[in-house]
Amino acid sequence: EDFLTPSDTGSWPGVFKFGGSYNPGEFINPLTGCSGPGNYIVWGQASQVLYREPDQGPDGHRGLGATAMVDWSPNDVNQQNQQMDVGVRYIGAIRGSHFANDMIDVGWVRTSNGSAYRQSLLMRAQGDQVSENLLEVNYLAHLTSWFLLQPVAEFIVNPSANPRRANVSVYGFRIMASF
Repeated sequence: EDFLTPSDTGSWPGVFKFGGSYNPGEFINPLTGCSGPGNYIVWGQASQVLYREPDQGPDGHRGLGATAMVDWSPNDVNQQNQQMDVGVRYIGAIRGSHFANDMIDVGWVRTSNGSAYRQSLLMRAQGDQVSENLLEVNYLAHLTSWFLLQPVAEFIVNPSANPRRANVSVYGFRIMASF
């Protein structure tokens, strides 16, 4: 959950990852009904510290970081073929040593439907379902050294990429205990 420490990567840590996977199974095109071999996904992710608060002493990780990710897969056999995520995180936004590791996060996710799936829906008069957008805000509170609480709020626009559906708000929390 936490950024790498300055001793791991220097004062401005960043992580950059790329990858993919391949499935040799048979997949059906939702528009034509024909099956074909193979499906794959490629992705990239970048996380970078953007700002460090000066003169922090032992709390040297206070500051702002950003994360971005994109993945893509062929749109002829995948309902959702592209996703983009962007987020920012501030560690230690509240003053005081008790809050030094607390984090506030804001993120946005866009999941897009593939063109074959969208066209198949149009042919069945179910409308053009392009994408779903999600905005999330959460706060990770270190209540003690062993107990964390993370309330979260999510706001979903076009759930299931269906503009006919009402937007949705989801609220929850996560508890983490280490013994």
